[in-house]
Amino acid sequence: MDELEKLSNNLASTSMNDKAPKIAGLSYLSMPKIELPTFFGNYTKWENYKDLCTSLVHSNPGVSSVEKRRHLKSSFIGEAAQLLHRIPITQGNYQRCWDLLSERFENKRVLINSHLAELFQFS
Repeated sequence: MDELEKLSNNLASTSMNDKAPKIAGLSYLSMPKIELPTFFGNYTKWENYKDLCTSLVHSNPGVSSVEKRRHLKSSFIGEAAQLLHRIPITQGNYQRCWDLLSERFENKRVLINSHLAELFQFS
């Protein structure tokens, strides 16, 4: 009877894992949940935030525009939150918010000055 239960449990776990989508040989069931970091509006942290947000939210076809906008709102504090606080969470506003953030935090002159200021701060 013990072997029958083991076989039954193995079959049940195999069928559950087979239903989970696979990425590079791993199922979603075995991957930890990744949270978006909090973004305060620091220009030197924008690239890290943008890359993670792009892969988890922006380029994810399974996330609706309203959900994407909600993710932005929940992960922004300070200057970044002030930039978006008057834009309501609606279907059409996610792209508007993303464009506004990109325009603001991808300003090359300000980015370079921020990185230089951070470097000289350690001297």
